[in-house]
Parts: sequence; structure tokens; C-alpha cells
Amino acid sequence: MNTAVAEKETKAKAQTAEARRVPIIDPERCLMNAEGFVTRDIFVRAPKEMIVDDLKEPGIWARVQTSALNLHKLDRITIVSFDETWIAEAWVAHATTETAVLTKPRITAFPERYDRLFEDDRYRVEWAGNGYVVRRKSDNQIVSNPMATVALAQIELARQYPRSAI
Repeated sequence: MNTAVAEKETKAKAQTAEARRVPIIDPERCLMNAEGFVTRDIFVRAPKEMIVDDLKEPGIWARVQTSALNLHKLDRITIVSFDETWIAEAWVAHATTETAVLTKPRITAFPERYDRLFEDDRYRVEWAGNGYVVRRKSDNQIVSNPMATVALAQIELARQYPRSAI
């Protein structure tokens, strides 16, 4: 009876995995970190919906492989999750014009933030993947450009309020 339950759970997980679309990495999220005579070091910021298990799929690199920064065999890839909760380091084992196969990535999990990002009753500072932004709580809209630091985003949050006339 336990094997029947296990088989049902395995089938349910497989169907869930099939229903979820694996995200394709945008070439604009890839940056050349270093280029040597033989190998290259490439930094990638993963899309928001990407999970570690998606790195097993060679097809996630389809758009990158048709760009100017296509991956080559023996390139070293560093991939950081959108929310910066994990980082993966791998090597390209095989590359074609449509796919790239990575070696087993070494995954490192980052600890949760030890400091909370600032927020008040109307706005909050949050990470947007390419910097810190200010988001209005009432309609969930981003009201600033990405900032390099939390301090700059907090200054931008303060600018959202009208100044009082003296």
C-alpha cells in the first residue's frame, strides 16, 4: 500500500513539474566578468521564477546562445538568484547554438537578511534584482529607479513625500 501512495506522489510531482514552465535566461542578465586566453568567467542574475533545479535544463540558455555572449565549453558560470538567497557556480560541459549543459553546480545558500529593509505606512524599500527600489503599498507600483544601495533607496523614499512650505 505504501508503494501505491509513493507512486501517486511521484506522478503528482512529475505533473506539477511539467505544468511549471522553466524560465529562459535573458542575455541581458549575463555579464562577462573576466576573459582569459582559454576560458571566461560569466556572471548571471537568474530570473525571478528560477529555482536551483532549473539549472539542470540545457534549454534555459537558448536566448543566451544566440546572443553575442554565447557560452563556450569550459566557461565558468556564476548564477545568483533574483532574491539573492542562493548562488551557484558551475562550468559549461557542452555548448551548442541552442543549449548549454552545466556541470553539477556548487550551490551556496545565503543567510536571511539580518537587517530589515525600511518601510513606512505608504512605501517600502525592496530588492528588484538589479538594485533597491521604492514600492508604493497602495497600488504595489515601483516609484523609483533601481538604486545601488539601501541608503540611496531610503533617500528616494523620503522624496516621495511633499516638502512643507516654510
